[in-house]
Amino acid sequence: MNSTDRPASAPDKTARRRKRAAYIIAAAIFAAIVLALVGRHLYYRSKINAELDAISKAGFPVTLQELSDYYPVPQGENAAEVYTEAFAKFTEKNSTNDLPVVGMGKLPSRNEPLPKQVQTAISAYLTSNAQALELLQKAATTEGCRFDVAFSAYPFRLPHLAQLRQAARLLELDALMKVEEGKADKAAAATAASFAAAHSLRNEPILISQLVRIAVDSISLSTLERVLSRTTLGDKQLTELSATVTSEEKSDGFKRGMVGERCEGDYMFLNLRTLSEEDAKVSALAFWFYKYSDEQAQDRIANIRFMAEVLGPADRKDRDIGDLLENIGKGILPGPNARLLIGMKAPALARACEEDLKNTARLRAARAGIAVERFRLANGRLPDSLEELVPKWLDAVPADPFDDKPIRYRKLDKGFVTYSIGPDLKDDGGKERNPIDSNAPYDITFIVAR
Repeated sequence: MNSTDRPASAPDKTARRRKRAAYIIAAAIFAAIVLALVGRHLYYRSKINAELDAISKAGFPVTLQELSDYYPVPQGENAAEVYTEAFAKFTEKNSTNDLPVVGMGKLPSRNEPLPKQVQTAISAYLTSNAQALELLQKAATTEGCRFDVAFSAYPFRLPHLAQLRQAARLLELDALMKVEEGKADKAAAATAASFAAAHSLRNEPILISQLVRIAVDSISLSTLERVLSRTTLGDKQLTELSATVTSEEKSDGFKRGMVGERCEGDYMFLNLRTLSEEDAKVSALAFWFYKYSDEQAQDRIANIRFMAEVLGPADRKDRDIGDLLENIGKGILPGPNARLLIGMKAPALARACEEDLKNTARLRAARAGIAVERFRLANGRLPDSLEELVPKWLDAVPADPFDDKPIRYRKLDKGFVTYSIGPDLKDDGGKERNPIDSNAPYDITFIVAR
């Protein structure tokens, strides 16, 4: 009899049965694990969909395509088309070391005349950019604005941001030269056009665009300080500038930027592998485990909820948003916001919020300062307090966004300062920021030295 024809012994049959049982148990365990993972994946997907549905029902975008649609197209003329035409007319600065703002030249104190060699350098630069200046003035009179940005395609292409900064610097030089030429009305128009360049970004739903808007506002405010310190504007020009500053002050651009931040953040959670392929920071296996684990889903939900808390009620003050972001960044707040990625993200957003608050504070100080100028024009003297301006020149003294108290005011040996106490919540008497010593205490100031 062949050995292979022999009946299996009892021990062999028992071993085979045990092996089959082990396979069955292993398969059952594997199936249970897969079902559990799939179940949890579907559970978290339903939670994510519920969160996104709530955002959509509130009227906000959740995808990049929806974000692009959230950036409205003007019904009539589009200032962005005029701005783009102006950008194409920009010429490079000349080689002289006397050209300030865009070159190596230095500006004198805000109430001092420009030296002759500086005037010569500025004049040459303005002449070479005459067509661009004309178009910038035209764009400033067009209300609707949407730049050609496809927020549906990531990463975003935003070349107009740097060009708007350049436009503000060009308009600053134009305003300063118009003062030297005794053309106060033209200086006011150039200043207003600079604010309009900032205002053109008010609807752009991305945070970097709002930070550039703040930077252009800063250039415009410095221009306004210099113009008012060197010449007397008429009440018509002052009234128009006040309306321009008020409109910019009331912009909800920062919150629109945070709406875009939420969409961009969610997109990056969904496309982490794609975004990291070039530098191989995330391996395919590691990304697969992250994507289908609880971690990715919990991070994504935390990001959505975190941004919902940041945006919060429509009437939530920006200062409260800043406090919330700062506390999250410090790990003070428990719950979903304690996720690592949120903790890493919060400090940068808190700094952006603070920049928005400082910009609001300076715009309010400028609005109060313009009202002081209107009072001086009518009465031949400076007011003793900002309350003297109510109700003829101000409906009410603007509130300091950092403590809700009225904007402060102080007469100087020459001129005056209106100011906010700033993020340190300390009244330093209207002390201007020291550009050399960043640690020195300062207030958020608007100074007219005349």
